[in-house]
Amino acid sequence: MMSKEFIRRGVRGTLALIVALSFGACDNLLRVENPSVIDERDVTDPKFIPALVNTAVNELHQEASFLAFAGAIFTDEAVNGHNYTQWEEIDLRIIKDDNSQLLSIYQALQKARAVSDDMTDRLREVVSNPDRSVEVATTLAYAGYAYTRLGEYFCEAPVVDAGPFVSSDEILAVALDRFSEALTIAGAAGGADGQEIANLARVGGARAALQLGDKAKAIEYAKDVPAGFEVWIRHLGAPTSKRNYLWTATTGGNHTIGVDEPFRDLNDSRVRHWAEGRTGHNQKTTLYTPVVSPAFSGWDPDIPMDISDEELADRLGFQQDTDMLLASYLEAQYILAEAGAMTTAELRDFINERRAVGKQGEFTGSDDELFDELRDQRRRDFFLSGHRLGDLRRYLEQYGIDEFPSGPHPNDAEWGWGNYGDATCFIPHRNELSPEDD
Repeated sequence: MMSKEFIRRGVRGTLALIVALSFGACDNLLRVENPSVIDERDVTDPKFIPALVNTAVNELHQEASFLAFAGAIFTDEAVNGHNYTQWEEIDLRIIKDDNSQLLSIYQALQKARAVSDDMTDRLREVVSNPDRSVEVATTLAYAGYAYTRLGEYFCEAPVVDAGPFVSSDEILAVALDRFSEALTIAGAAGGADGQEIANLARVGGARAALQLGDKAKAIEYAKDVPAGFEVWIRHLGAPTSKRNYLWTATTGGNHTIGVDEPFRDLNDSRVRHWAEGRTGHNQKTTLYTPVVSPAFSGWDPDIPMDISDEELADRLGFQQDTDMLLASYLEAQYILAEAGAMTTAELRDFINERRAVGKQGEFTGSDDELFDELRDQRRRDFFLSGHRLGDLRRYLEQYGIDEFPSGPHPNDAEWGWGNYGDATCFIPHRNELSPEDD
């Protein structure tokens, strides 16, 4: 256990709140008309309530696709084509505290969770009834998602205003607290907006509970999520902070991501990539460029599998404004399946429903093989959406199943990259050490 304390990224004490344009599932709740700067003296003015909510929403939205990229490179979803040696190390599962890319990953997550917590505190002071406020419930739910991703990605990190860093499980426990309170307040608020945020909290709470190994609690959260429920991470072409990072990573001569070997040539409409490999930014890694999966807007299962790479890119390629799922009924169903809420017959039916989406035939394996098949279907449905690192850590820690990449890296034979390391989570960069530890 490390003894040093890390800087906590937050927004308390700032002189201004920067509120950027953001989008969410509830058109009337999670939208703000124009970016603006709010003087801190004015934050108790009720007219700024929507801006405070959208500040929390925005922080999660603008970093989600970059974090999905980072998680994909670290796991078996993707290989790195970036020339920076720091990304090469992450791709090789070598995580050292001097890797500068850790700063971007760590700060994105810490800022998202700290801003959401801060906006929650500010809203409690300005709304008329914070215990029945859908706005407070919204910022609590978004805080829960930020804490959940932080707990899935990092071995340990600080998440309180004072005191030492805590483990992944302790971070996830904070996420559960946020989701629990969000669900209670959203239920008390009622109405369509309250129900929307309640379901957002249910999916998030189920995800965090499953990651903690509390299957009973995961079932309790997931069982009431209604069919058809979805909340999306929204992206825009401008400003650049609103763009889907996977568009940047898959387009142009300096593209930086390719589909890793375990996800190639699956003949599944959910996991598609260019047939021809090409090099990108580092001019070394052969990159089989991915296109959108069901977790992204624009996915279409009926586009033929035998079209050219150019047509595939045109019809299914990532765009600047490609949205990404944050929470869904489908994820709740996967959680129920893994947590044991389905009978064997129900589990087989669910798996066959998902196989049909990918235009696979019915599963013919034994009942003992159903869990393996469930994991396989999950990785296809949530390809590149930021789930894989948490999934691999959970499979290893709870079931002893190691699906992290191992052995020689695909670039070893030609470029001498060597074997994969054994890291299973990110760590904070050494620059995040507080000054007193220098």
